[in-house]
Amino acid sequence: MGAWGHGPFENDGAGHFLAEIRHGDFTLGGEWAFEDPDYLEADGGQIAVPLAALVRVTHGELATPEEVDAASVEAFAAQLNPERLEWITAQFERTLSDGEASEL
Repeated sequence: MGAWGHGPFENDGAGHFLAEIRHGDFTLGGEWAFEDPDYLEADGGQIAVPLAALVRVTHGELATPEEVDAASVEAFAAQLNPERLEWITAQFERTLSDGEASEL
């Protein structure tokens, strides 16, 4: 049974994402879930939403989720640059666009 909630970190995809952040295994650059330029599957959306939320955490706009510590968030923040922030924003907007472009 999957985990679902209303918050950006409350689903299976977000849980896996946060585990990668916590263990230092996540790196921007392996965006396999976003390869199809025409349609975003649920797997991609389940990563895009917590990814965008974690960017907000790095800017002090959201609280750090319980599943990660400040050092993990800092390591994630070190991977961010203007191009990556633009890409994250685009994927988040794509997730919320419409049923023709996004499963979520």
